Amino acid sequence: MGKRKEVKAPSSKASSPPHVPDDTNPAPTPNQSERYKDIDALQVKIDHLQAEIDELERDRQEKMRLAVFGGRGWPKPIIDYKNAFNSLFITANWWADDYVKRDTAALAEFAPGEKRSILQSLDGYCVQDLDWDTFLKSLPYPIRTFIPLVLARTMLVKDIFDKFFENPFWYFEGKTEAIDVEPQAQSSLSFAQHLQHLYEQFLIGEATNIFTYLVNPKSASLWKTETVRLANSVNDKQANNTEMGRHTKSRREELTRSFASAMLKHPPFQMLLENCEDTAVREEKLVQFYEKAEKLAISLGSSHGICTYRNLTKLASPLFSGGDQVVTAEDRHILLPHQPRLDGHRILFILQPAVSRTGAAILDGGLESWAQAVAVIEDGDCTEEVYHELQQEREAEAREVYREKQEVMAKHQAEWERERREKQKEGKRVEEETQGEEVGKIIEGSPGKQEDDEGADEDTERPAPKRARRTRGAAGKKSGQQVKEEKGEEETKKIRGRRATRGKTTK
Repeated sequence: MGKRKEVKAPSSKASSPPHVPDDTNPAPTPNQSERYKDIDALQVKIDHLQAEIDELERDRQEKMRLAVFGGRGWPKPIIDYKNAFNSLFITANWWADDYVKRDTAALAEFAPGEKRSILQSLDGYCVQDLDWDTFLKSLPYPIRTFIPLVLARTMLVKDIFDKFFENPFWYFEGKTEAIDVEPQAQSSLSFAQHLQHLYEQFLIGEATNIFTYLVNPKSASLWKTETVRLANSVNDKQANNTEMGRHTKSRREELTRSFASAMLKHPPFQMLLENCEDTAVREEKLVQFYEKAEKLAISLGSSHGICTYRNLTKLASPLFSGGDQVVTAEDRHILLPHQPRLDGHRILFILQPAVSRTGAAILDGGLESWAQAVAVIEDGDCTEEVYHELQQEREAEAREVYREKQEVMAKHQAEWERERREKQKEGKRVEEETQGEEVGKIIEGSPGKQEDDEGADEDTERPAPKRARRTRGAAGKKSGQQVKEEKGEEETKKIRGRRATRGKTTK
């Protein structure tokens, strides 16, 4: 018979519908369409804001790089400016000590008008409303006795700050050819002064009828720094073309020497000079002082930050205050920190300006204070007698402060010595305990100790006669000498027994 053809029974499940592609979603509702539009708009805003953030971050990183690492070929300065300014002021004092008259009486040969011109030449550093005699009477002892020395030093300091520091563009020169403009339209200001004026406008963001400067001090500092660097690039790492930088360097050196020579020819300054045999050496030392100041000024100009120089006219008040952190009294006033003796007195002149800088290493950097203004204050009542009394008072207070410091040091020394002894005692105790533990471990691991322990274990396992058990406790209480004697007697008995046995055997 042939095989019957099998017929599959129809499935009870309904046939599956045809495959529908995933991307064929139902049409969005009107509300969904609005939401999609809002999402797209928000995404556009997010992308725009992210682009702005990226741009600001790139700008921040560039400014940070310039501030921290310097521009091309200009590494970050490693100068300690506080020490540098202190050294500069000391150098001025040394030069004055060598070449300036000391006694005020040496100026008696000059007319009152000539001596008045000395004070006028110190405008900005010295009061201008007093005649020479009134000025001297207002000074304290002993400053009034050597006024030529301190005024000459002040003249030197004023000149280098006016020439080099107040204007970082002092050596810039403008176009040398004649400019075709009306004579009345030509300015008497130099090109360097115009640049300084522009820099000051950048710093304060002043609006004029022509321009509105929408900049800030940070940008102004960057502009100043890069302008100075571009003008002073003298090697291939700083600029592709160094012709301008080399010309600027030569011009700065030439002007610096000329400033020193001009000071020696300045009539008010000449009145203060002592007669000198070797004027060439005197001038060369003064040139070196000016060169030292010029190099320091260029270093500051080519680095980031905004420097401030406060002379007498720029102080917060023309009156002295002991709590002012910007100004301090000249040392020969003998003003103790807690004394308000000169508070409210007029400042007659300053030996040096206050020097500070903001926004240096980082553009948002804080204030760096490098020097205080040193003031000579009105104190005509301070006679020689009063001065010596103040000296004695200061010396007594210094001795008291020294005594208190010595007591504090002695107290700390005693505490330290006590702690040291306690530590030594504790260390010795720990060392003894450690040694004891090591000795114990050695004894525990020794062969004799192990045999004794094994023998003790065997005695413990072997049942002893009742009589022996009763005597064990008593034996345990015997002294070591008694135990040794008993062991010796037992050995003697054993030896006698062995001898007796040998004698019987021989018989």
